[in-house]
Amino acid sequence: MILSSENSDNSRYLSKKEIISYGLGQFAIALGGLGSAQYLSYYWTDIALIPLTAVSIIMLSSRIFDGLNDILIAWMVDRTSTKFGKARPWILWFFIPATIVNIGLFYSPGGSIYNKIIWAVLTYNLVNLLFSTCCMIPIQALTSLISQKSKERITLSFAGQIAFVFAQILGALTFVKCTMLLGGAQKGYFYYFSICAILAGISMFATFLGTEEKIKPIKSDKKLPFGQALKMTLHNKWWLISMGLQLGVFSLITLQSVSMYYITYIIGNMNLLTLIMSITFVSQFIMPFIFKPVVDKLGKIKATGISLLIASVGFLIPLIDMTSITLLVAASVFRGLGISGSSTTRCAITADVVDYGEWKTSHRLDAIIFSGNSIAAKVGMGLSGMLIMLILNASGYIGGTATQTPEALSSIVFMYTWLNVIIIGISSIFLLALHSLEQEMENIQKDLTQREILINEPKYI
Repeated sequence: MILSSENSDNSRYLSKKEIISYGLGQFAIALGGLGSAQYLSYYWTDIALIPLTAVSIIMLSSRIFDGLNDILIAWMVDRTSTKFGKARPWILWFFIPATIVNIGLFYSPGGSIYNKIIWAVLTYNLVNLLFSTCCMIPIQALTSLISQKSKERITLSFAGQIAFVFAQILGALTFVKCTMLLGGAQKGYFYYFSICAILAGISMFATFLGTEEKIKPIKSDKKLPFGQALKMTLHNKWWLISMGLQLGVFSLITLQSVSMYYITYIIGNMNLLTLIMSITFVSQFIMPFIFKPVVDKLGKIKATGISLLIASVGFLIPLIDMTSITLLVAASVFRGLGISGSSTTRCAITADVVDYGEWKTSHRLDAIIFSGNSIAAKVGMGLSGMLIMLILNASGYIGGTATQTPEALSSIVFMYTWLNVIIIGISSIFLLALHSLEQEMENIQKDLTQREILINEPKYI
């Protein structure tokens, strides 16, 4: 007689409640991070009037420093053992502090510019630590802790992407009008993103309540030293390769903040911002529904490659006529579809990396492996954010002015088009390498299941 383990097929049933609750976690990540990902650089340069050089240094140094902290926090998550599991408790402990610092991010103190810079450094780093690390890593790690079935992980990833983009659509439709209704300028930004932070906090708490960690490690990692855990992670080649892909994807997401500069100075009509961003996000929302059959038929890697190709078309379309509204709308559709497709599969790919690591070492390091996504997000967003500021600064861009130099306008066009295509080319190299892992996964998961059966088989004397 063989006893069923906690990781048996019966325990892996994925309920609708869990799918919705997991999706609310991704909704919280998107809504809570909406300001820092899409609007913060413009707010700092054109509203708070913080110098470009200071903004670029803050973004890069803070992101890289916090990215290094991610592995340490993730190691602590993997060592956590409570009745709620190891990832869910962190959501419970930190959703309130994360909400508070997110509210403070768009507050701008009075006094000198140095006061604003100090406040920006303080709040930005606290948001990165308490929200983007202590909450986001556990939420993402749930992808591999809720289920070990590949199809169910794909379902979670698609549900998460739909919820993530829904939050972005909500932001795109309400940002301009609501910030004006709430007082405009600094006051409007502060009240608007305070509301977003509170809604994100509520959603994170709902994720804690509605999910269950079913997948348990074959071998306990509670006492695994940090150095050994780090060594195992670094020796997992797929972890580094998947991070390279994620870094590119998050850089593309951050570069969409150039849209505010492009529409303001190239198109010359800021009122189009809501329309263009809404079209982009609606396309991102639709993509998971039409993309799932492609993933089921071709696999995660080939499908992601197709999505990157679609995105490339969207980035190049504006070059035909940079002031054409029709082409801008078409470009937004292709960009939305492409970015959504490449984002949809990322958590499922990372979950495969978790299984590979356990297969190689017998240690299951869900949080540390998923910290790679967080590190890639922060470094990618930091590098691309700094690159935007450096290019604008080098071209003579002056924040808050009605007109810009021809060099500044050219730099905005370059960042809106070719820079994205270059990043996609680099990302495709990492994507091609990951094809080998996908081919191995069926045998790896069968082997892991067999190990579970052997470990839980009763021993008779």
